[in-house]
Amino acid sequence: MEKQTLNFYNASIATSIDVPITFTLDGSILDFPNENDRGKETHICTVHNARETVKAPTLAYEGFQLFNHDIKFDDVSDDAQLESNVDLLQRFIQKKTGATSALFLGHVVRQENFDRHKPSTFVHADWSGERVQKLGVEDDPLILTNSDITSERVRHLIEEKDHWSLFNIWIPLKTVVNRPLALCDVHSVEHDDVIHNLRFKDPDSDQKAAKGNILSLKFREYYRWFYYPLMQSNELLIFKQFDSVEGAASFIPVFHTAFKVVDDNDQRFPMRESIELRFLAAK
Repeated sequence: MEKQTLNFYNASIATSIDVPITFTLDGSILDFPNENDRGKETHICTVHNARETVKAPTLAYEGFQLFNHDIKFDDVSDDAQLESNVDLLQRFIQKKTGATSALFLGHVVRQENFDRHKPSTFVHADWSGERVQKLGVEDDPLILTNSDITSERVRHLIEEKDHWSLFNIWIPLKTVVNRPLALCDVHSVEHDDVIHNLRFKDPDSDQKAAKGNILSLKFREYYRWFYYPLMQSNELLIFKQFDSVEGAASFIPVFHTAFKVVDDNDQRFPMRESIELRFLAAK
């Protein structure tokens, strides 16, 4: 186990205002009433090396799992390659989760040297209950970035299937030294720990800010955090963000965050490059 610094939000601030809380990609809140109080808290947390645990974390229990794969992302800007890889990943996630169908909702490429879409360095989960309830009813331009998928198609799959889930697939594009992903065991989180009213803010669209509500966590020492050091491009993580069996009011998603392992200015280590893809999988 290791001691690492993770970023949380001050729960009393986050729950005391009704306006959407907006923040940049590095996690600093922008729209608090007091410009000098941005609400971010840093805490030293125990983060376990998941490669060294006696029992490896699984999708069925902790909510996340590491897999090997042979899918090549040589050029993430190549639309044809992305489409082919999405087809492979749809079959992959169906096999690993027992789903009979899967819809690709969208993806984002993250790099440390991007002006936008840097690694997200705050504890969060992508789907609040409110956001889940709007799935298939309203467009969600921050999550549903796959232009081939309509809200009607999503709604049809949800209504057709008794059991459906939302998963993230996280794939490094090269060996990850800094800003790896820390994931929280779902069984270590209580419902009262969850902060519900955080929102993304896209600088280009106020409409996106209104739709992008997510979840965060109050800091607690009892959370069980895990990470996989030096992840390779032939490895991927699948982690669950929602399950319809438990419902929007009671489901605990896998909270996650990138965190700093080495000094950002240390040029000996490559900057993180990764792609994350979101799927709706149904049984």
